[in-house]
Amino acid sequence: MTGASSLTPRGSTNAWRKLRAQWQPLVEAGAIQCWRCQGARGPLDPNHWHLGHVRDRNHGGSDAETRPEHPSCNLEHANDAKTPDRPTPSRVWFPEGLQ
Repeated sequence: MTGASSLTPRGSTNAWRKLRAQWQPLVEAGAIQCWRCQGARGPLDPNHWHLGHVRDRNHGGSDAETRPEHPSCNLEHANDAKTPDRPTPSRVWFPEGLQ
């Protein structure tokens, strides 16, 4: 494999950094509140905020569906999106007693 990685030292891509840069002036101006808690946890800190997915990519979301949020709000919901919804099994696949 050749070429340099597009990841920055902190693990984000250049495209992700551009998305954050678009939101930064609004966060600094206090014009944006956390989309998860609707500002219940206070204003966003312009120096410490996360850009979170409204709908995780595992569930059909995209990077175009992102909003600023408190780090604690983002991390609190991080496990919600790790596993895509599973369809209902068509039948029981384990023999009786092995479930």
